Amino acid sequence: MDTSRFASRRYSSLANQLETEPERPVLVWGAGRAGVRSIRDLRDSGVEPAAVLDSACARQGCQVEGLAVHAPSYLERLRDDGISPLVVVASIHADEIVQQAVASGLVTPDALCVPRDVPARAVAADPAVPEFYALLHELRGHALADMPRGASTMLSAGCSGRWYFDWIEQTYGTVERHVGVEAFLPRPDDLPGSVEWLAQDVSAHVGVGDATVDLVFSGQNIEHLWPEQVTGFLCEAHRVLVPGGWLVLDSPNRELTSALQWSHPEHTVEYSVTEIRELLALAGFAEISVRGLWLCREGDELWPLSPHATPDARAADVLRRAALARCRPDASFVWWAEARRRHGLDADALARAVERVFASAWPERLARFVTRLPVESHADGRWASWPAGHDGVAAEGPMFPLRPGRHRLSIRVRSHDARVPTKVGVVLTVGGGDAERTLAETSITAPTAGVDVAVEVDLAAVTFGLRLRVKTEWGGAGSVRLLVAHQGGV
Repeated sequence: MDTSRFASRRYSSLANQLETEPERPVLVWGAGRAGVRSIRDLRDSGVEPAAVLDSACARQGCQVEGLAVHAPSYLERLRDDGISPLVVVASIHADEIVQQAVASGLVTPDALCVPRDVPARAVAADPAVPEFYALLHELRGHALADMPRGASTMLSAGCSGRWYFDWIEQTYGTVERHVGVEAFLPRPDDLPGSVEWLAQDVSAHVGVGDATVDLVFSGQNIEHLWPEQVTGFLCEAHRVLVPGGWLVLDSPNRELTSALQWSHPEHTVEYSVTEIRELLALAGFAEISVRGLWLCREGDELWPLSPHATPDARAADVLRRAALARCRPDASFVWWAEARRRHGLDADALARAVERVFASAWPERLARFVTRLPVESHADGRWASWPAGHDGVAAEGPMFPLRPGRHRLSIRVRSHDARVPTKVGVVLTVGGGDAERTLAETSITAPTAGVDVAVEVDLAAVTFGLRLRVKTEWGGAGSVRLLVAHQGGV
């Protein structure tokens, strides 16, 4: 670690700690623009952060700069494991975070480092400009408030806690009967009396009678499902809804997640606006309306997700992007769809359509890599190139899930100079930070003709947050194609 350069870049107290305890893990508290800058600063100085902390629920479970984002309670898990990390507080709310961290007893004051200045680009010129995930939550709340009115029985596909039902009541209003279907999280102890909690898969036959539900809401859920689950969920929604009942769902738009190289560790594939329209029609729904939340493309120009990416961002700019998104769902990060149960469904045609979309989208999903190296696009894909003597991570990603079974994952690498061999390692991991585990790894000497480097893994259950990391250990220049080839059932 270059401590002199490190200390000069706003982190002198952290540099001093690492001088005496170099093995101590470093966390970054803050998943916004300030956090991104700190992660890059640390990496430039030879320090790889273990994970990111953030208090915003919408950010937890995502990744920033290839690192998993955890709730602050992650510090409790580390403490219980006897791990005492150093924490870089990288946020415009640093004072409040420091008070919270110290008061909780999870971090001692000497383990905290606050950069000497908040980077200018992390602070919008207009203080009314919100952080991205807070903004997205607010936009989704407005859309909830605009859902078709008058439902007395509502079914929610995926509901992560008591806060969810409070959110529905605050935005949409009170319903007489609210059925929540959740496969992964435990039943909260303090549910309202009107709520029925079903601990099961949303694609299986739910414990609700035919034609007894007025409104089915699936918020940010369909992108977590495997193909047969998507088909099963849409068929179940059709079954439980009264004739003319409403299905409402929202999800990230693959047209934008792909363009932005955005990845979520629990997402299978996202769907485009055209695709969700087709699937809803095959599932027996009509009067399909799709609008956008948060415009991210205008013409050929791709805009960043965060309004804070531009230092002179104004509240008026945020308002413009939010307003224009409504009529431009294809160019928006999230689409919001509403449709009515009007006719019979074609389950076989629906299943075929879902499988076709998935077969097309899955390879692209496995091409969302993070790299600091130069990238060029060729006929066979995007390639990241490293210089001679490069020692370290060349590319990593994407964070993705896999189903139970045996899987073979491969990635293509090549050397640029036959006279100077290049040793390349490929590592498959799961999880992030100190919870990251290596599942499989291999290494080869790359030929100039190129070779597919493969690892295999047996999974006993659905596994989230898998990641492939490509490392160069010594040798000449080379490159890696930013695409994971996947074979299941090997």
